[in-house]
Amino acid sequence: MKRGLNTMTLAQAKVRVIESQTAGRAVQQEAKPAGRRRLDPAVAVSLIAVLVFALGMGYVAQRARLAALAYQLHAAERRLAEVERIDTYLSVEIERARSLERIEQEARYRLGMVAPAATAWVVLRPAAEARAAEANTDARRNSGLVAALSDWFNRVRSEIRAALPRSPAR
Repeated sequence: MKRGLNTMTLAQAKVRVIESQTAGRAVQQEAKPAGRRRLDPAVAVSLIAVLVFALGMGYVAQRARLAALAYQLHAAERRLAEVERIDTYLSVEIERARSLERIEQEARYRLGMVAPAATAWVVLRPAAEARAAEANTDARRNSGLVAALSDWFNRVRSEIRAALPRSPAR
């Protein structure tokens, strides 16, 4: 046997090769747990950066939307105040137009109307009618339904005569 660099026998070399192969497999199996991979740190940092960026953009978008809504609310409140002011003005104008003084003024100036002259009417009953009325009152007390109808007829007749203008021939 040659002695030198390699003092191993062929059988020993084969045993060592088999051992190294089995040991390599054992090391690979220990290093890699079943179904779980290890995440590269660069990828983890990149994912965290993207997540922080997305959250920041969401926050900025919400703040911008809030500012836009606050502006719209302020504009709507201004419009509401203006509409309430106009409503108050128109309510006052309606009440002013409904007032009797305004109606009378419009009737006089736009329609040319004038106030009517005051006319007093006095109806005088002649003495003969007064006596007939007293007689009817006495008859009504005495005779009941017939007297009541007669009294009613006489009263209507005397009121019609009083309302009609007197003709000069009488």
